[in-house]
Amino acid sequence: MEQPPAPQVCPYCADISGDLEAHLEVCRAATEADWQKQVAAARDLLREDEQKRMRACLEEIRAVCAKYRLSLDIEPARVVLRPVD
Repeated sequence: MEQPPAPQVCPYCADISGDLEAHLEVCRAATEADWQKQVAAARDLLREDEQKRMRACLEEIRAVCAKYRLSLDIEPARVVLRPVD
């Protein structure tokens, strides 16, 4: 009579499983999905931080422009400084 395989520990989640191969398929997919969520969240945070810094930079540029009576016109792929009338 053949004995069932001894339980093994999953290298991803440290769960103990009698059928490690079947468990690994499910666990890898769950681990990959979790990793993808974490990567997406990190990208969102970076994008938000970049947008905040860009807005702060633009405000600083606008303040300097106002000091020297210049207007700041931002057009796609072009930034133009013109004297204020």
